[in-house]
Amino acid sequence: MTVTRRVAFERVMVRSFRNLASIDFPPAGRLNVIAGDNGQGKTNLIEALYVASTSRTFRSDKLRDVIQEG
Repeated sequence: MTVTRRVAFERVMVRSFRNLASIDFPPAGRLNVIAGDNGQGKTNLIEALYVASTSRTFRSDKLRDVIQEG
């Protein structure tokens, strides 16, 4: 049996995650739309939220792959 839990973010702050240098915003309570051109970081933002929720990434075997170096 799989248990599903709801995660609600009060504030989103992402730093040095893949191609995202810095993002800081309070999400809306019910619906948030992520829009942008290809390669702008939409999936990376979703992945950052996933990592914060699960401590895993869905695109790599290692968490260190998602952190910017330099």
